Amino acid sequence: MKGGLAADQLLELVLAGDVARVAVGGQDVPIYTGARLTAGAAFAANGQTTWGMEWETLDTVDKVQAFYAGKLSQGDWTVQIGGVVSGAFSATFSRKSNSKFGGILGADETSGVTKISLSFVSA
Repeated sequence: MKGGLAADQLLELVLAGDVARVAVGGQDVPIYTGARLTAGAAFAANGQTTWGMEWETLDTVDKVQAFYAGKLSQGDWTVQIGGVVSGAFSATFSRKSNSKFGGILGADETSGVTKISLSFVSA
């Protein structure tokens, strides 16, 4: 529990037409436009909460990477894209104002559908 709420209560998916963002512990994390949520879970231990989500889209990994490179370099976010190989990429991201809020992002299209995995940690 954090702030009197269970971890699953801190995860709020904003569903208004296309999913535009996910609020995790009060932190807005951009979600790829039109992607479909296929899995999600939250885990709390040692004063930290970790959320994991998987999304799917029919768009290419290149489009997904360009979206996150743009969105996670705006405002209070910073992103480091790395691990780019044919059909996949990985990145780390965090808040400029509080580096304890951050995570790992990856996408892979080798199955024919682009799977976007996002893990987010807050202390």
